[in-house]
Amino acid sequence: MKQNVGVIDLVIRSILGIGILAYLAKDGVFHPGSVPGIIVAIVLIATAVLRYCPLYQFLGFTTSTPLDRSA
Repeated sequence: MKQNVGVIDLVIRSILGIGILAYLAKDGVFHPGSVPGIIVAIVLIATAVLRYCPLYQFLGFTTSTPLDRSA
């Protein structure tokens, strides 16, 4: 898996994922109707942690910049 999620994208995905989970658990418990939201939040957090998004690869898109190692 080649990384295709950049730093800014990573931060946005992390904040959104954690925010969605926090909103859904605001009463201290997840309700059965919140399963789609939980899945979305977990996918956002997982793609941020792995720095890989399958949809980006399918579309040939990347927000990650290659490192310049010529020194």
